[in-house]
Amino acid sequence: MDIKVRRIVVWVLSLLIGTGLALAIVWLGFNTTLDKYGVSGWNNFYFLAISIAGLFWIWLDYFPGTEMLPK
Repeated sequence: MDIKVRRIVVWVLSLLIGTGLALAIVWLGFNTTLDKYGVSGWNNFYFLAISIAGLFWIWLDYFPGTEMLPK
């Protein structure tokens, strides 16, 4: 598989996992809706999703060897 395709897969997977886990945390963990989550719910949700996606992006970058992070 080409490295560009692997990099696109890493980005898409990390964003999907981050969004899915953020939704699960808000709905199941805090038992609330996105509109009621924090002072400005949608902004807080975006930051939560991007934070989780970033954590998964690091590991998804490492395992398929896409080498987006410097050594």
